[in-house]
Formats: sequence, C-alpha cells, structure tokens
Amino acid sequence: MKKIVFLIPLLVLAFNGCDKKDEGDIKLMGGDKNKTEVSQPQTMDMNSSMQMPPQQKLTPEQQKAMINEMGKNGKFEETKKSFQDAQKALPTFVDCISKANDVNQANTCASDIAKQAGQELKEEEKLKDWNSSVKEQIIPVMKMQLEEMNKQAPCVEKAKDMYEFFMCVNPQMIQ
Repeated sequence: MKKIVFLIPLLVLAFNGCDKKDEGDIKLMGGDKNKTEVSQPQTMDMNSSMQMPPQQKLTPEQQKAMINEMGKNGKFEETKKSFQDAQKALPTFVDCISKANDVNQANTCASDIAKQAGQELKEEEKLKDWNSSVKEQIIPVMKMQLEEMNKQAPCVEKAKDMYEFFMCVNPQMIQ
C-alpha cells in the first residue's frame, strides 16, 4: 500500500493552532484558542528533545547513528518514497483546495488525495472551517510548502540514508 505520509501532516501543520472566535478569525484544527495565525513548524534540538542533561549531549556522530537507526528495516526508503509521492500529489491538492468553496469541498480534496495514497482521512485531519479568509491564509502556506519540497527534492533524491534525508528536509533540526 502506497502512503503519502507527508501530505496530510502538511495540511495539519498549515492549519495547526487556528481558532474561530469571530468572523475574522478561524479554527480548523484543535490547538491554542488564542492563536489566530497559521503556525510554522518548530525546529528541534536533538539533545533537548531527548531531555538529555547538558553534560550528556549527543555528539554529531551519535545523532547521525541514532537517525540512521530510525531508517532501518525499509523505513528510510518508505520515508523517501512518501516525500516524493507527496511532492507529486501536492500541486493537485493545492489546485483542488483552491477551488473549494466550502468545508465539504475542501475535505473532499483532502480525502481524495488520501485515497490515492491508500489512506483514509482521519476525523482529526478534517477541516473544521473553510471560507475565503481561510483560503487567503492557507493556500499561500501550502504553496510555500510545495516550493520548499521542490527545492529539497534534488537533495532527497541523492540521500543514501535517513540522516542525509533529515539533512535535506530539516537541517536545522539536527544541532
């Protein structure tokens, strides 16, 4: 079964933290009810994410070994293929969602892309609101995500292991 593990999370990332409080504000996903702007993915220090004491920070070699360990048993190949599939599917998704006039049409776009990947759109991944204001905020984010994926694609194509893949898609994550 083919999976596009990057596409739906991109959609969730794009909408994370939005909240409808009045006509000018939006809520698409759960999150902080005081946020009204589209949140951006946060970077993560490998040492702080693991709650390592300062004297036990991972060396770059240890980080690389740990990340490559995550890529064993076909996970690296699956992750790389998922990125490539999402990169191919995202333009169709952005085009479809750009034409959506209501939440049902927008969710149909997301559901269709998930079905193409052999997945089902989960309830928590569904949009809760869709209107012109939401479009004005979300479509540029999705286009920016696609542009970023297109820039990362040549590097991802050359990646030989999970560490190289991570360095392609989020080099600031590894510190």
